[in-house]
Order: sequence, then structure tokens, then C-alpha cells
Amino acid sequence: MPLAVTTTTPPVTLPMQPVAPMGGDPIHEVKWAELVARFDEARLHRHLWDWAVKEKDWLPIYRYQPVSDISDIWTEWSVGVDGFLPVRDLVDRWGARWRRNDPGQRTESSRRMKVVNLINELASKHRWDVSLALRFLRERYEHQFKARSFCDYLTWENKDKVLQAAMGYPS
Repeated sequence: MPLAVTTTTPPVTLPMQPVAPMGGDPIHEVKWAELVARFDEARLHRHLWDWAVKEKDWLPIYRYQPVSDISDIWTEWSVGVDGFLPVRDLVDRWGARWRRNDPGQRTESSRRMKVVNLINELASKHRWDVSLALRFLRERYEHQFKARSFCDYLTWENKDKVLQAAMGYPS
């Protein structure tokens, strides 16, 4: 079922002066304060926001950013890019709602989650961590694949090939 939303943009202000989305309703301010308590306020201000009427909650507007390297997918997921919230935070806080049932966003999420899940799986191996998993992918695959083509490459069969290659990777 589609969300009932009201698009809200912050009022025009002086450059670099963040302003919370204004909805004219005290519940808007309470919900915004909850977000500020949980997330870096500067990152919150990088997003435009919708007020989801049914959920009585702010919903961030975010489109996946263009990435070229496999490791860029992890960066967008874990720490965010261009000052936006990390995708992991969007998923943890809003689930899939932040994608607004957009087929393109859903497809891109599925595509990129293959890489995120692979990195998490590699990092969970004995004596591995995220930095080693990223180093492995950079050294073994980034010279062959751009981010998008690596996502497409990661079928179940090819994922097993990557995991097999990791078995012999020096730690």
C-alpha cells in the first residue's frame, strides 16, 4: 500500500545553516528531535524529507549514489557518501519504506546487497574482518569489474567461486 506523504523541504536559509523540516505540527518537531538524538544532524540535513501521514514519521528521500568501485558500495552502506546517512542506517531505521516502493530503488538495493552480504560473509571468516574483505575484493576483482558488473557477476555460482578464492587469500 503506498504511503500518504507530504513533501517538505527546509525553508531557504543562509548557506550551511541547517534547518529541521518544518511541518507546523508539534509531532513533527518531536519526531525530528528523535532523529537528531539518533543521527548526526548534519547528515540529516543533507536529505529532503517527507512526512508519512499514516506512520506519523519523517521519511528521508535518498537515491543510491553513482559508484564505480566495488568498495564504494560498502562505503555507501556503512558510512555514507556525500554527507548522506549510510544506507545501513536508512534500512535499520525505516526498513524498505525509504525506497518508497520504487522499482528502480528496489532493484538497485538487491543488486548492492549482494556485495554487502558477501563482504559480511567474508568478514565473518576466521581471522578476517571488513578491511581484509575489502582488500581482497580490491586486489582480486576491482581490476576486472566495475561495481555494477560485479553485482551482476555475483550469482550463487559465482559467489561460491569468490568464496573459494578467498580461502587461499593471505591474511
